[in-house]
Amino acid sequence: MKDEVFSVYAAIAELNERLKTVEEKQPDYTADMLEVYRNIGVVVKRVEALEAELRMITG
Repeated sequence: MKDEVFSVYAAIAELNERLKTVEEKQPDYTADMLEVYRNIGVVVKRVEALEAELRMITG
């Protein structure tokens, strides 16, 4: 039983090391994604404003 537990821990440790390696090789997209989300928010607000204006015009 202990061998199975230790093999699970070894597998998790190996996976953790592999993920660290992958993370080091990938660029950080967090700032880019935040900018995209900010721009989407601006577009949504503008569309909402235009829809409200259109409702006022068409009454």
